Amino acid sequence: MMPLGRLFQYLLFRILRRTTLFVLLAIPVCLTQTDRLMQLVIQQNSPILLLTLTVLALPSVLMIALPAAHFAALMYEFVALRSDSELIAMWASGYGRGEIGAMVLAATGLVLLVTYACTLFLVPASHAFISAEIDSLHWDATNGLVQEGNFTPVQDDLTVYLRRRDANGRIFGLLVQDDRDKTRPTTYVASRGLLLKQPAGNSLVLIDGQVQRKEA
Repeated sequence: MMPLGRLFQYLLFRILRRTTLFVLLAIPVCLTQTDRLMQLVIQQNSPILLLTLTVLALPSVLMIALPAAHFAALMYEFVALRSDSELIAMWASGYGRGEIGAMVLAATGLVLLVTYACTLFLVPASHAFISAEIDSLHWDATNGLVQEGNFTPVQDDLTVYLRRRDANGRIFGLLVQDDRDKTRPTTYVASRGLLLKQPAGNSLVLIDGQVQRKEA
């Protein structure tokens, strides 16, 4: 008869090993559904950024995948134990449903602790860090996108031109052509301006300028 301590370790190891395997299978699927992260990684084309954002996204994935993976692991292991007659051998050796149930509860308790830690602490912290990182990358991309002396299409039907930019971030000789509203194309002209980083997003402030609109 296997000692209770060894049996406990044996079943606990089997359940947690299977849970870990199912989580690892779910992680790539969950990450590919995170459109915002995937678009950013593709745009930056940086392996280090991919690794960093993957690690930061893990708590969110674990919070969703871990309970489901643990349930699937329990079902799989008990079907395997029953088909291999190991469950019957345990009962024949004197171990009751209470001892086996206690082992299952111990494994479930560990999974719950990890899930609660992800939900209460890791997910909020990782989301805040990811948002700050994405905003910083968007700021760098926007700030470096518009080149001096070039007509730069910032997005569809929106073109920006600047004559010069100084070391303090001020820009001079601005022209913005906004054709996003096809019925009212708008041209903005300014002698100078600023590109500001704000919580709601990047803003281009025009100073000493004028607006020309073509009415349909």
